[in-house]
Amino acid sequence: MKEYLEKCPKNAPYRSKTIQNELINICGQVIQKEIVDEIREGGGIFAVLADEAVDESNTKQLPLALRFVDMER
Repeated sequence: MKEYLEKCPKNAPYRSKTIQNELINICGQVIQKEIVDEIREGGGIFAVLADEAVDESNTKQLPLALRFVDMER
């Protein structure tokens, strides 16, 4: 995507940060849907990792990580 945007016309409307962010979000949604569909079909295993912590500003943070292994690949 970066390479394409560097070569496209500078006045192209899809060069705006808003459009670029929207494209990235759409790609993420497609990938997420494919993974969820594979999990529902039972084609792999997954794990949820969570680790609560308090940051410097005394705000609780709860990062989550999801790991998925496709057993057919």
